[in-house]
Amino acid sequence: MHAIIGRDRALLAKASTLVAAHYADHMREIFWAADRLSNANDAFMQSSVAASFGRTTVRQHVMSTGLLGQDKAGLLSYDYDIAGNLLGAFLEGASTNNAIQSNRFDQASWTKTRTSVTIGATTGPDGTTSGQKLVAASSSAATHTIGSNGTALTAGNPVTASIYAKAAELSWIGVSISGQANSLTFFNLATGAVGTIGTAIATARIVPAGNGWYRCILSMVAVSTASTGISMRLATGDAADTFAGDGTSGIYLFGGQIEFLPAVTSLMTTSGSNASRSADQYLFGPTFTTDLGPAAGLPCRGFVQGGGAMIEQFDTESDGTSTFTIWSLYTDSSNYIELRIAAGAYQFVGVSGGVTKWSISGGSYAPRAVVTVAAAWMAGRAELWANGVSIGSATPDAVPSVQALTFFRDRSGVNPAYGHSRRHAYLATPPWSALSSLSTTTGWSRLGRAGATAVVPAVKAALAVFNSTYPAYSTETPTITVYNPYDDSGVSGWTTYPVASYNFSLNQRSDWSFIFQYPATGSTNDYYQPPNGRGVVAFRHTGTSFAFRGRSGDRLAVFVDGKPLAGGFIEVPSASGYSSVNTRIVFGSAASRNIVIFASNFGFGGIRVPSGESITALPLSDYPSIRCITDSYGFLSSVDWASGPYWEMAVPLGLYRFGTNPVGGSGYLTAGQGTPFLDRKSLLLGGTPMITGIFGGINDGFTDGSGRGIQSYAAELFTYVRSQNPNTILLVGASWYQPASGLSSPRAKRDLIKTALTAGSPADHGSPAFAGDPGPWVFLDTVDCNWSNSSGASGTFGTSPFVGADEVGDGTHLTVPAVVSKGAAMAVGARAGLLAL
Repeated sequence: MHAIIGRDRALLAKASTLVAAHYADHMREIFWAADRLSNANDAFMQSSVAASFGRTTVRQHVMSTGLLGQDKAGLLSYDYDIAGNLLGAFLEGASTNNAIQSNRFDQASWTKTRTSVTIGATTGPDGTTSGQKLVAASSSAATHTIGSNGTALTAGNPVTASIYAKAAELSWIGVSISGQANSLTFFNLATGAVGTIGTAIATARIVPAGNGWYRCILSMVAVSTASTGISMRLATGDAADTFAGDGTSGIYLFGGQIEFLPAVTSLMTTSGSNASRSADQYLFGPTFTTDLGPAAGLPCRGFVQGGGAMIEQFDTESDGTSTFTIWSLYTDSSNYIELRIAAGAYQFVGVSGGVTKWSISGGSYAPRAVVTVAAAWMAGRAELWANGVSIGSATPDAVPSVQALTFFRDRSGVNPAYGHSRRHAYLATPPWSALSSLSTTTGWSRLGRAGATAVVPAVKAALAVFNSTYPAYSTETPTITVYNPYDDSGVSGWTTYPVASYNFSLNQRSDWSFIFQYPATGSTNDYYQPPNGRGVVAFRHTGTSFAFRGRSGDRLAVFVDGKPLAGGFIEVPSASGYSSVNTRIVFGSAASRNIVIFASNFGFGGIRVPSGESITALPLSDYPSIRCITDSYGFLSSVDWASGPYWEMAVPLGLYRFGTNPVGGSGYLTAGQGTPFLDRKSLLLGGTPMITGIFGGINDGFTDGSGRGIQSYAAELFTYVRSQNPNTILLVGASWYQPASGLSSPRAKRDLIKTALTAGSPADHGSPAFAGDPGPWVFLDTVDCNWSNSSGASGTFGTSPFVGADEVGDGTHLTVPAVVSKGAAMAVGARAGLLAL
């Protein structure tokens, strides 16, 4: 799911507390820079932001499947554990595997003594038949070994050996670094434990690699200048490496590696000669082609000078002696600010004009521990915090000017770290009072709250592009005709485009598109069903006319340059009795127009344009995104409603990136399935919309909220949505539909819902994620047509409550005219509330 979420891009401007270059959450594979939400591997990040990612060589690491896989060069790698849990952006320095046949232990470069090798003996950590078996030859009591080729190494330099191994008839293996005395160490492949450790070894580890495999790792400082390699020996127990072989007993091996580093790195496959992996480059600047400032008019290209803060959550190797750079803000070797792990301690330094202005050291870092570190600086003050504890402070008389930012290596590209960058943010203004909490895992959500505030300028910028008055129908008055799909007369020479290139995926939950989500009858498993192929199609058309294959009976909401065609809906009639028809739209003049169409029922099969005209996909990454959680009152499952008021609200606001998640509503349930939202709230996951609309369901007053109370019910829902996406604006509506007989009950429900949004506590909300801090929100009171927001602003929209017998089409739901009018009113209220944040 993470990769899909990571590619959900949108405009994102930085608020005053989160100003310049970036805010990254690599635990969700998203990256905010240059006012956009991107994935680090997007072309935008690598060009417009002058960001450099990846390596010049491939890399092997654990993929989301839990198996070893390979990333191509030039990409930032996202690493996982064997259970498929994301660990963050994987960053390493350069390295070389000096074992010249990493996975062909049968080759002559592996010296075998009283052992033999069978290739393709079992499934390896990569999921292929790459596991090889090392067998003890028939013999009297003796050792049974295999050793790689050696490479010259000078005493005093670091060396790390690693091998993947799996128990077969034997379950112990001895591993040593050949040429280095007292390095033999034993590993239990049945329990995943380290046995007797050689006295020269600094670090011995055994790491699960899945399906019974383990990676056995040794690190040390060379005690001899010698030809050095990796050697393995079979054993029957801890340090029991002398035994009589039977010609069949052994263990499985995969991926031998010897590298001259203080810590292990990802496997480098060799085939006859050593192989190297280039260092990861994770760099911003120093030349920016896109303004990285928070909003139009702010003179910020790159990094704010004179002060700032960095918050970084990471893990890295550490040998207790070497220096591992976590990040470096720099101009050159004489002007930089760096966070390091040096000799096992935290170190925060600032150098200006070649003179050290501050150096804060202290604390203790345990190798591979996940920590959150906050560092802040300005003239007269510098502080370093780790996991909520102050490491130290200083009073520099000046701070350096910086132009670039790099991670997991220093300003010169050396002293790399080896591990994972999980989350980080650069803040232009030091948040002195918040450093303690920001340097904790739970405190990171507070930084996310700043991120939530940061979406506000981007949303405002998008709204400013569109007219402030709605309804405002398009002045376009095209001719619309329907014709037999098998009669192409009049359209010869037209080009057909596959509609899949211009719409949202319909059945990927993580795309937060149009999905019915409910447990299948008689099953506790989630069941996903795209609603009759319904989808949004968005494209830019240059020319006079276009046509699309559709379904008779569809109702179409057609928007041209953000405004609906007069009449609100187009109903596609049957043509000559055919159920599938072509609809042709002919404008009065040739022009380039942004076209967005929502088909209520079956959707489109293709789009056609005449010769000389063209369509291109709308750059939806340039538009803010909104996702609405709703029940049938808002999503509406019949052609009579054609997506309901939320679509009518969203597009005129410029929110083309629209999705609904119709998990609510009593009508979606069968007996015994529980309440709509809360018992299925995990279905609300997916996507990172800038605005999350929450309508319906909580307002029903029937199944919804019964037994828990409206306020408690709404609070739990808001809490869950916010905890899963802390950086979104909540757009909450209440109440949606109420009987025309009276407004006392709707008003009471409305008040409870608003209280849940505005005045909660951890006890009320059942989760510290909300904790009385709901982030930015806009509340639409559809009873009395008032709006309010988290900034304290308020106003009115519309002229009548969302009730009335004339607006009810089937005794419960709205008529088509009501959908249009209510969507129009909601657009007015939403626009006003968002602009006033």
